[in-house]
Amino acid sequence: MSAPNPLIVPTTNAESQPLQGQEADLIVIYTTRQLGAGETVSVMLPRTSSSAIPLYDPALGTPVQLTSTLESVVLPGGFLYRIDKTATAAATGVEVQFKPRIGPH
Repeated sequence: MSAPNPLIVPTTNAESQPLQGQEADLIVIYTTRQLGAGETVSVMLPRTSSSAIPLYDPALGTPVQLTSTLESVVLPGGFLYRIDKTATAAATGVEVQFKPRIGPH
């Protein structure tokens, strides 16, 4: 199952609606073209309908962000995520794929 593709395309700042990852085992988030220097896609945890907090990688202690050198990330399912993209020089799609859960959990 996939989110609408591409999820975010504009060159301006953009944010997705909450991604319904509760029924997935894994979620893959990736860009459709390489981001430029200083351009980022941040993975957020929705707090309310209008705010979110950054998702941190506990191993690194840094926010989970796609950049010009990190173009994809695999996240655990079972959570709501939101994607925030900075302004980009060219239209950049951010796509999401869900690996569905199989069997009882």
